[in-house]
Amino acid sequence: MNFDPTLKTISVTEYGPEPYGSEFTGSQPYRLRGDVVTIKSGRSYQVKVAGNFATWTYLDVPEIADDEVTFVFRRAENSDCTTGEPPLEIACTKEYMPVCGCDGVTYGNACEATVNGVKRWISGECSQND
Repeated sequence: MNFDPTLKTISVTEYGPEPYGSEFTGSQPYRLRGDVVTIKSGRSYQVKVAGNFATWTYLDVPEIADDEVTFVFRRAENSDCTTGEPPLEIACTKEYMPVCGCDGVTYGNACEATVNGVKRWISGECSQND
């Protein structure tokens, strides 16, 4: 999935199951309000981004949590840097010993970087100039 904020378009090359998946194919316009994206079909999705993943939850009637459909998009990554796998389910300590991952993200400590699939990092926070 590629967001183009200049042209206000979304491009997707692969999609999930019907009946909703095909509406993500190709390039199409979108409207963004807060964390809700509305695409040309008129459907709205709440978007959350974490690490290499973006989840889109279809909002049929936002006030009623009944039959939401959630799509998960995984960002393709350089295999030398990240695993591209979902975050690991392991416990990390809360000490703050920041590391800068090869993906340019600052993690609270090396364990958090590992949980998020990062293979390499350096001690300290990532530079704000990157």
